[in-house]
Amino acid sequence: PHAVPGLIASLIWLYLYTPGLSPVTDALDAFGAHWNFFGEDEAIFSVVNISAWQWTGYNMIIFYAGLQAVPREVLEAATVDGAGALRTALQVKIPMIRPTVVLTLLFTCVG
Repeated sequence: PHAVPGLIASLIWLYLYTPGLSPVTDALDAFGAHWNFFGEDEAIFSVVNISAWQWTGYNMIIFYAGLQAVPREVLEAATVDGAGALRTALQVKIPMIRPTVVLTLLFTCVG
């Protein structure tokens, strides 16, 4: 997302959100979901989507650093206790990186 200049990204999002021009709105219309991305009630979802897309790269780096900070001993203990990959992720890793998740949400909201 940060490799694309802001003007080009704005034009891409304009293309993706413009009714009659966008393949996204055409696909939604084909399924009977008429969504106006520029509508008064729906515009906030468009802004949140664009903001999330814009900060994805930075957030992934922060998440990666948070996951690297999880002690290996804790992960090994979970494996020894019989936890699989999904259980380890949901009950060990995610709770241990909760401050990282809060930080990235804060950064994304503040912009």
